[in-house]
Amino acid sequence: MGLKMMILDEAGHLLDLGFRKDIEKIVDCLPRRRQSLLFTATIPKEVRRISQLVLKKDHAFVDTVGLGCVETHDKVKQSCLVEPHELHFQIVHQLLMEHISQSPDYKVIVFCTTGMVTSLLFHVLREMKMNVKEMHSRKPQLYRTRISEEFKVSKRLILVTSDVSARGMNYPDVTLVIQVFAISVMFFL
Repeated sequence: MGLKMMILDEAGHLLDLGFRKDIEKIVDCLPRRRQSLLFTATIPKEVRRISQLVLKKDHAFVDTVGLGCVETHDKVKQSCLVEPHELHFQIVHQLLMEHISQSPDYKVIVFCTTGMVTSLLFHVLREMKMNVKEMHSRKPQLYRTRISEEFKVSKRLILVTSDVSARGMNYPDVTLVIQVFAISVMFFL
């Protein structure tokens, strides 16, 4: 095998999805003489364990946050609501209406757990006459690119999206982020 480099991106996410055994099988099949890179936003015990399998013993660790640094900007207000599942859409709508009334040039991202939930919330908000776009893995890449570019330059727009927008995207001037989980709703101002 002529493989010279292995890159494992979003290692923590892959492990959360249950791919540990698959990663182990793949690594066992790879040549020992290779360059390996592992990227992760978080470093829980499971990521440390897999890094010992994937990386050389003398690997370099690059911390982009720094020890003692706050990972979330201290001026970002964070709140968490734990509410019954059947109230999630109502609460998201209420949060959006309050924010829009206070921020004339709003730009909001609403993260949902799946493409199906993303699409459902998009349709509900659109029926409520809100200025909303959707982006998730069920949409073609060309569509997602167009919506992403539109959102970057927009004002007064809500982007309802799955995690396809969570990695590697840079949207300027976002005024509110809402994350809708199966058990809670989180928002960031």
